[in-house]
Amino acid sequence: HLARSIWPDYDDAHTILAEWAIADSDYKRAQEQLQRVPETSAIYLRKRLFQLSIAEQTNQIDTMLQSLEAEFAKADDAKADQIGREEYGILAQTSGDILRRNYQCERAIDYYQRAFSYGMSSAGLYRNIGICFEQTGQSKKAEKNLLTSISLNPEDSIALNYLGYWWADEGRKLDKAITLIQKAVNLNPNSGYYADSLGWVYYR
Repeated sequence: HLARSIWPDYDDAHTILAEWAIADSDYKRAQEQLQRVPETSAIYLRKRLFQLSIAEQTNQIDTMLQSLEAEFAKADDAKADQIGREEYGILAQTSGDILRRNYQCERAIDYYQRAFSYGMSSAGLYRNIGICFEQTGQSKKAEKNLLTSISLNPEDSIALNYLGYWWADEGRKLDKAITLIQKAVNLNPNSGYYADSLGWVYYR
């Protein structure tokens, strides 16, 4: 607060105060701080990511996503672009992750595809859209994206375990499934989930 009183344009002070408030589950106070960060601020993306986190914690996901739609619409208009296409991609991917965690994979896919259209291409993005394709019965797309994720990051234990367990569950490609899950276990030897997957694939 003292820093802000000395330097009125020090927007980081608001996001720091908001972060502390979120840690204390004081979401009202956090929102009050974030509202003071203008759209023209260099840390506007951080503000939006914090707001997405609050929306997930307070079950206000739809309201928050509606407020982002106008900003996503700007991504195709360079003159109106305030935060850059890459940062729009981060917002879209984060929105997709929130929907996926809340069992809304069909909607999450739309946001992941939007992230791709903004130039995102991380292993995590391929993995998460692959998971959502699998959850919505789009097997070919799921497998393709999960394999792409593993090719980009061969040590992504989540993707290794997910694909291996899926193959094992369906009783196919079991030798490859064992290899994937063994690697996941080696990367995270204390994970009960991965040990369970390894037992299951051996059983199958």
